[in-house]
Amino acid sequence: MATVGNLFINVRARTTQFTKRMKSARRQIRLLGAAFIRIGRRALMFGVILGGIVIAAIIAMTKKGLTAVDSITKLARSIGSSTESIVAMQHAANFLWERSILGNHKLTVR
Repeated sequence: MATVGNLFINVRARTTQFTKRMKSARRQIRLLGAAFIRIGRRALMFGVILGGIVIAAIIAMTKKGLTAVDSITKLARSIGSSTESIVAMQHAANFLWERSILGNHKLTVR
């Protein structure tokens, strides 16, 4: 039959092993939490950088579009025409250019 002293030593030994494993588990959880924080910071930085690139691209595209509108307006004023007719001629020229280059069609005037 077990005595109180034997039970105390047995329980104490099992508790010590349990305490060691709990400390190890706490350490692993702390390390995992720190890793998640690092991942979160990197994801945030990636989002900020990507957002900056998108904003820069939108600004560049808007500036390019406004420059094109300005040049078309200046051309229309200089030749005494409307911007709509200039844009229509530009579309026709692009269509004919793409058709002649891509399709190797000979252009004929009727």
